[in-house]
Amino acid sequence: MDSFVLLQKAGLAVGLFFVGQVLSWAGYVTPRGTTTPITQPDSALTAIRLMIGPVPAVVLAAGILLVYLFPITKAGTKDAGGVGEAQSTGCRIKSLGHL
Repeated sequence: MDSFVLLQKAGLAVGLFFVGQVLSWAGYVTPRGTTTPITQPDSALTAIRLMIGPVPAVVLAAGILLVYLFPITKAGTKDAGGVGEAQSTGCRIKSLGHL
């Protein structure tokens, strides 16, 4: 479980760095202690629109495709600690009702 959290944090850090670099490249104007609304250039607005819509959709689709293509077999899950064995014998894990 700890490795999942580490990978999740690393992925978020890389993603935020990438978005920051794209916004900087696109000419995003950072507000600095002013209450006056700042007009962003069209390139920055386009970058923001891409970063909150099409780019995450493409990354999600690529992830789904990779999971679909990943070869998972019963033999492979048995080698990974008997998970496949429990599934093939019909063992069920009781859920904790209070959670």
